[in-house]
Amino acid sequence: MGQIAGFECFISLVNIHIVLIKLFPGRLNKKNVLLCFLCLFLPNIIFSYCYPNTVLNYLSGSLFTILIFLVPIFTIKNIRKSQVLYTSLFYFGASNAFIISFIWIARSLLVSELVLIMIDIVFQCVFLILCLLILKKIVFVGFLRQLAFLPRYLKIVLLFFILGSVSLAYFLSSFFYDYPHSTRMAVIQILTASLILLVGLLWPILITSSMSNLNYKNIVNTVEQQMDEQVKRYEQSIKTNTEIRSFRHDFKNLKLGLASFLKAEDSKGALQYLAEAETPLISEYIVFETGSPVADALLSEKSVAAESVSAKIVFEG
Repeated sequence: MGQIAGFECFISLVNIHIVLIKLFPGRLNKKNVLLCFLCLFLPNIIFSYCYPNTVLNYLSGSLFTILIFLVPIFTIKNIRKSQVLYTSLFYFGASNAFIISFIWIARSLLVSELVLIMIDIVFQCVFLILCLLILKKIVFVGFLRQLAFLPRYLKIVLLFFILGSVSLAYFLSSFFYDYPHSTRMAVIQILTASLILLVGLLWPILITSSMSNLNYKNIVNTVEQQMDEQVKRYEQSIKTNTEIRSFRHDFKNLKLGLASFLKAEDSKGALQYLAEAETPLISEYIVFETGSPVADALLSEKSVAAESVSAKIVFEG
């Protein structure tokens, strides 16, 4: 058991490191990698070979499992420890859900222990190949990024589900192992293992798919809202430009009228003409009186834009 556990631990650690370095801006701490190998992994390998088929060998196998979660925390830099632990737990749960379910199915068909060991080794190699393909950006990169950046509560739910599936598969496979073999019992075991395997596959896919759809809807709503605001601003800009042109036309006519009265030295007529023209000009467009027609027009335009977001421009001076 210890030797197989050592092989599983080694492949799992390689795969976890590949995934972490690919998905996050992480780097290997080579010094810690060497220390973990010499001080933890290698002694445990030697220990498992020196005490085969004993309780100590089973303890060695359990230590290999602990190393899967412990080693990446010390060997990966620039990544949050919680993210490293989440990735290790997810990989451990997902890979073991596959392996235990298939071994359970094979065991229900009364295959030999050697075949079961070979199934375990083959699946570990398959996972290694998949992780190498991930490293080359060929498969699963987008899916894994979505899993890695799920909200915290969904990560917790997903981990509980995956680890629960592994525990259920392990418990049921051990439970059915004690029953006498029969065709009916083999069919029940195969169907149960297949169901656990299928649900274990579908659950992460459904979560990431629902989150992708939700993110897509949020992006679409945000873009639509921004487009609506742009259209409103464009319409307001057209309206403001039209009013400014009208204002300039009226102001030009006002200057011409005043000039004619001033040329005739008719100051009373000029004042009366100005009083008649001032009220509609101010009431229609002018909101601010800065002393500059251009500043009045700009402030008036911004005032209308501010009112659209429940704000108000105050000018003093």
